[in-house]
Amino acid sequence: MVYGISTRPSTPLFALLQHKYQDAWLQQQRAQQDAVKQRQQIKTSINKVNETKASTMRRSQQSAATVPLWHMPRFEKTGAHLSTFRSDSARALAFSRHAAGKRREGDSFRASI
Repeated sequence: MVYGISTRPSTPLFALLQHKYQDAWLQQQRAQQDAVKQRQQIKTSINKVNETKASTMRRSQQSAATVPLWHMPRFEKTGAHLSTFRSDSARALAFSRHAAGKRREGDSFRASI
């Protein structure tokens, strides 16, 4: 000690030459990265979505039988009051195309539900 000022310890040159400080720092960094990875894995396991009844039913998608809608009996016996087709052949052609399109759309509609 000189005039009340303590001397600083000497720098360990041997540790500097062997890069011991670098090795210690790298080990610290790896340990920190491993801890971060473990925390992220815990978070992903917490955020995992559990199966619910709705999700399992959505995945299975059983085809529902189409039940005809209820109509009042007095309206079932009435015929059409308007004829909007030019001829019977035009009417038959329109209904056949409509049925073909309905079959084609119906398959994709059921698959998308």
